Amino acid sequence: MSNVWQICRRELKSYFVSPRGYLVLAAFLLLQGIVFYLIVQAFSREGAPVGSIMQIFLGRNIFFWIFVLLILPVITMGLIAEERRSGTVELLLTAPVTEAQVIGGKYLAAYLYYVSLWVPTLLYPLLLSSYAKLDPWPIAAGYLYLLCIGAPFVALGLWASSLSRSQIVAAMLTFALMFLFFIIPVFLEEQARAEWLRNGLVYINLWNPAGDFGKGIVDSRLIVYCLTSTLFLLFLSARSLEIRKAA
Repeated sequence: MSNVWQICRRELKSYFVSPRGYLVLAAFLLLQGIVFYLIVQAFSREGAPVGSIMQIFLGRNIFFWIFVLLILPVITMGLIAEERRSGTVELLLTAPVTEAQVIGGKYLAAYLYYVSLWVPTLLYPLLLSSYAKLDPWPIAAGYLYLLCIGAPFVALGLWASSLSRSQIVAAMLTFALMFLFFIIPVFLEEQARAEWLRNGLVYINLWNPAGDFGKGIVDSRLIVYCLTSTLFLLFLSARSLEIRKAA
């Protein structure tokens, strides 16, 4: 675990000492702030949307998914691709660390950075609580939803980064895979005729659970799905490094 933590610290430091890391953070918070403001404005008018402000903010609006689909490829694109481009991946693989430790450290750093993007948004429910009494459990479940869906997407971006020397190619591949990951179950769920296929699409649909989590209902199926898909994608990333090391 010490090797994993050392790699994580090095990678996490690179996010907060580079302009890219702060630009991503600033752009993310600016756009999220605008969306939060628009949602609050919508709830202050007649014919307000059904649900709570935080429920819609945490996953039940299309802008949320646009941000996730655009931000995560930027976060993960250089994890392995930049190491391969600069040639430092060979030095890393010949060091006394395993491929699994390299992947684990880089994944942990990217995931912690993803989490750090959402930490400032905790000010939003605190702000709302000064005007109305809020139930903390739906908000906590909503943020748990963010943690769950981020896990496999970060792992997906790491795997895509391990397949290319180009950060741009890695980012484009990550975006395409994430888009398919999200859009296929959403649009094909109702069209599926076979019951087993429909049930499978319901299981991997990441849009529907947002409503339940926003109500404080924690669906363990989403947690299991995100955990297993994350571990599988990390395994693929480690195998990609092993193949490169053997080549």
